[in-house]
Amino acid sequence: MTIFKTIHPENRSELAQADLDSLQKDIVMYLNDLSDEHIITLTNHFASNQTSLGKGKKWKQPNLLRDWIESTRSWKLHEENLNMEEKIRKNNEKRYKKTQKLREKWDKI
Repeated sequence: MTIFKTIHPENRSELAQADLDSLQKDIVMYLNDLSDEHIITLTNHFASNQTSLGKGKKWKQPNLLRDWIESTRSWKLHEENLNMEEKIRKNNEKRYKKTQKLREKWDKI
């Protein structure tokens, strides 16, 4: 079974590390506000999705928080933003190359 790896602070961006510290405090605050029923249900949900029976050496334990985050609207907007940035970058590269070709033609005239 592959267990989760810990990403050490020196390998995170400064912003992500600061956000992580804040997020950990927020999660504890939210957990402390849960009723007994919520705590039991959440524990059962996590336990039902964990297993010690891996499916080979390359199998990896699913991360329920990552799955939940990636299902949110905020994540989808984040991905759209990244895709848009990539499209803009590619369009800018095309325009730059076109401009360079026009400048070369102009210089020859």
